[in-house]
Amino acid sequence: ITSTANTEQTRIGYNAQAGTFESINMKDLKGTAYNADMLRAPSSFWRSILAYGSFALADNRFASWYANGSYEYDNRYLVSGSLRFDQTNLFGTDPKYRYKPMWSVGATWKIANEDWFNVSGINRLNVRASYGVNGNIALNAGPYLILTAGSYDRITGGVSSRISTYPNNSLRWERTATSNVGVDAEMFRGRLGASLDYYFKKSTDLLASDALDPTTGASTLMKNVGAINNHGIELSLTGTPVLSGDFRWDVRYNLAVNKSKVIEYNVTRNYASSWAGNSPVHAEGYPMSGMFSYRFAGLDDTGHVLVYDKDDNKKSISEAGVDDVIYSGTMIPTTDMALTNNFRWRNWNLSFMFIAKLGAKLRLDSFTGGNYGNRHFAERWQKPGDENKTVYPVYDINDAGFYYAAFSDIFAASANYLKLRDLTLSYNLPSSFAKRIGMENAKVYLQGRNLFYITAKGVDVDPEAFEIDQSGGLIEYSTYGYSTLPLPAELFVGLTFNF
Repeated sequence: ITSTANTEQTRIGYNAQAGTFESINMKDLKGTAYNADMLRAPSSFWRSILAYGSFALADNRFASWYANGSYEYDNRYLVSGSLRFDQTNLFGTDPKYRYKPMWSVGATWKIANEDWFNVSGINRLNVRASYGVNGNIALNAGPYLILTAGSYDRITGGVSSRISTYPNNSLRWERTATSNVGVDAEMFRGRLGASLDYYFKKSTDLLASDALDPTTGASTLMKNVGAINNHGIELSLTGTPVLSGDFRWDVRYNLAVNKSKVIEYNVTRNYASSWAGNSPVHAEGYPMSGMFSYRFAGLDDTGHVLVYDKDDNKKSISEAGVDDVIYSGTMIPTTDMALTNNFRWRNWNLSFMFIAKLGAKLRLDSFTGGNYGNRHFAERWQKPGDENKTVYPVYDINDAGFYYAAFSDIFAASANYLKLRDLTLSYNLPSSFAKRIGMENAKVYLQGRNLFYITAKGVDVDPEAFEIDQSGGLIEYSTYGYSTLPLPAELFVGLTFNF
């Protein structure tokens, strides 16, 4: 049994008179009555902090109890289980949401170890099944009203405050119930191996920032408002196609396919821009992390963007409503693959790994009317008639379409890609030579990463960079230092050894 509790916070400040840094443990302030003199104390330490910084106190507490165990009978039947209780001051003020355990159970049947099993060529055959419940909590919200202190004002002698978190005593764990069945097999004395899993995950009480009536004093509040289902398969194949003398060839292939559906996500989105934007959207009835777009209808004779509404009529993009937005796809790959080959001959070793991700969408960078640093600026509409040969609008920073045009469906593209993730050539130094220079297991290597990639037609950016960076970089900030850069090719030369 393990218990953890009480996160303490230490502040560090610069003592201008002494020319040193000093620290104070914030727990020492507990029980101290607040007053303005405390913030304007004679200590140069406090003056140096509060004149240029802020005053803060954090006290987050966690307590956990967990246990796990397993039992195997006759090297044929294996059962296991785990149980965990977590408590924190971040949720659970409503008694009915306390003491919700996380737990799992599993079992394995080693069929190949049964007396009656006698299949030539199969060395191992296991069937597995498991079920469990785990969860997640919000670390930036809680059941209490939380204030954030502003900067110290030397004129008024006080510190302003603002509400950073509104209270919600119904906050609780996000809970994910996972069912899994799988088969493991090994054949031909280890020359071929396979593992196949099917899983179903049901996530409920998902946390999201939901819209509130502004007359309450807040526009949003973190709530448990959603449910999402995920199901898929995971396949792993390993093999040694060639094993002859000094030469060995090993292969590993991994495949993961996932399908998701948002069952419930009670988040209010009243505007088209709440749907068609840079951030992924969880919407009921669609896959998670969906991309929604305006239906591009070309440019008018003044070079401004038009879109189709729900009745296929053309209108200005700034006039589009929620019903005029369409689903373009998910921003999360639905299929992941990796293929690794390793060739070994005597002291030489060559390996390379390809990865592929399929099924996702990304938004291409575009000129939208004001971001003149964009690479497509020269292709913009400039005179009547250009609307027949370009999709990039007139340069007009006062047009509202400038903020929305990047989210048209013509800029929603396939994020499929194939990439050479790793290529490594190594040489193991002869042990006799390595020992003479005081080394063991010495190896020199040359390694390249992200050397090239292949994308879908019409996509000339690195989709993986967009996948791992959803921070933005389209609309008006495109190519102003905020655009997503491709993952660079890397080359390493190294030596590894033991003494």
